[in-house]
Parts: sequence; structure tokens; C-alpha cells
Amino acid sequence: MGNQQPSTCVDLSEAITNARLGDGHFWRHPECKNSKIIWSSICEDWVRWKQEHLLPASLRGSVNVRNRKKDSTYANAKPIWTATSLVHPDFTDAHEQLDCFEALSGLSDLGLGMWFLDDGCTVRRNDGGSLRVSISLGPELSSDPDFVLDWARDRFGTASAGRVAKNNSRASERNKVWIVPKPIAVQILTMARKIAPSALLYKTPTW
Repeated sequence: MGNQQPSTCVDLSEAITNARLGDGHFWRHPECKNSKIIWSSICEDWVRWKQEHLLPASLRGSVNVRNRKKDSTYANAKPIWTATSLVHPDFTDAHEQLDCFEALSGLSDLGLGMWFLDDGCTVRRNDGGSLRVSISLGPELSSDPDFVLDWARDRFGTASAGRVAKNNSRASERNKVWIVPKPIAVQILTMARKIAPSALLYKTPTW
């Protein structure tokens, strides 16, 4: 079941961190001892970019698309693209041991850009000039907003790290967003813009 392992000398940290924080997850077949990464997006170019830039050719799996017409979702829901890795012991270790807090603590500039393209959002305010920039945190990070804000203060060298709030009025405590202040948002958007495929550039406007 794919348990013959390649060398572990390749640096897979960016792939691992993004799988834990962004639009990806670790998966292990019930009959397989090691895990793989599965990335998902409505943007085909984005999952292909991850596969090509974060994995050596020897670890790249398949790219597939799922039509969502039969899903219990909106009638106009877009197809979902998935890109997979092959199994690797480093992915297994991360699957079993790496949590979101550790992943966030080690986030690189590239990782920040990818995290935003996965989970970030920009909304032009009614005044037409300013933006509201936010990043969805997911259940684990939502459980400890102070950790996220302390990380942001340290990472960006500022006392003004924004705030964490529920995603909307109906959201639960497990569904929060980090509302990013402009000085930090400008840096994150710049990182994201450098790697965004054309289909995702709308997420990285400039002030």
C-alpha cells in the first residue's frame, strides 16, 4: 500500500506547515502506516502550484476535480480541485505530532503568503479606499486568540496586532478570524502577491 519510502533528506517543511494551517490535510489509508498530503481549492492552478513548488517530483501524486452538483451545497458551488502527495514518513510524523500552534510559530514568509491565499479575505470598505483584511483561523487556533495575537506581535515587531473575532454573527467559538491591521496586512498581501496565480490575484489588492 505504498509503504516503500523515499529519502527523508528533502526539506518538506513548507508543504507540512501549509497542510496543517491552510487548505490541506494529512490523510492515511487504513492499511498504510504512512501519511500523505491532500490540498484542495476551487483554483486548479493553485493546487498545481503547491504540488510543483513544495514537493520534489518523486513525491507528487495525482490532481483531480470533483463536481459538486451532487453535494449538499449551493447549486452554483464551484468544482473542487485536489492535489496529492505520495506517502512519506515526514508527513506521518507531522500528522501525528504537529499542531497548528507549532506550525504558526515556524511560519516563513512563503508560508504566510500561502496561508493568506488559502484562508485570507480582503473586502473593500464602503469608503472605496480602505480594506478589511482577515484570515480564518480554524478551530484549533480559534481556541486561543491570545496565542495568535502574541505570535503576530512578535513576528511583525509591533504592539498593534489587530484582533480576533467570530467570523460572523452566527459563527461559533470554533470559527474565528484574525482581523489584520493595515501595517501587517500590507506585508502579508505583498508576500501573497508574489506567488499568487492569476486566478487568485483578486485576493491581493493594494491600498
